[in-house]
Amino acid sequence: MKNLNFICLIGSVVCLSCGSARDAAQDAITGTLEKVIEQQTGHKVELPDADSFSKNSASVRYSANGEELLTGDEQMNVVVILYRNAEGLGISFQITAEDGRMFTAGLSRIKEPFSLPLTATFSPSNSYDGQHPVGSLVFIKTTDTGMEAFPAPYEGSLTLSELTEKEIVFSIDGKGGRPESAGDPSSWKPVSGKGTLSYPIIQSTGVSKKEIFK
Repeated sequence: MKNLNFICLIGSVVCLSCGSARDAAQDAITGTLEKVIEQQTGHKVELPDADSFSKNSASVRYSANGEELLTGDEQMNVVVILYRNAEGLGISFQITAEDGRMFTAGLSRIKEPFSLPLTATFSPSNSYDGQHPVGSLVFIKTTDTGMEAFPAPYEGSLTLSELTEKEIVFSIDGKGGRPESAGDPSSWKPVSGKGTLSYPIIQSTGVSKKEIFK
């Protein structure tokens, strides 16, 4: 019976998100759903609010190995995931376009308290250098035959310059290549990008949004 109630609540959130006139009702149900998840999992979570569903968008430019993979003009949506674990805070964003392109980036092992700009560093093994947050980035495209992987950064930085519930701004400056070239720094090519995430859908676990956003 508890599982049935849980599924019904999720369905209610999705349906109510379609009409702005129902925002107040959606927020009330979202609050109830958060409590149900906490009771069933033991983890405190925060789910998206009404504005996130209706205004969610992303503009991202991304180039690697001399190829412009995202121009900033694509129709894209974004989900931001906030979490805290034994290694520190984590912030990741998952951006998807209608044509199957997916851009996923994140910062992990963030020490508290932190300030902006917040910079994470890339490495082939995504290892922690004992000082800077760890940066990660993956760009893939789904096709009729499967998923195609593209060059990723193996050195350089991912920097957050703005971090609010309404807008997140980031930039990328590094070098990298395809997975088979991860161990050959002499072959790495420039990787760069910048993006603005507007009204992202935010999911958090183990940490309050108020502790993250500046």
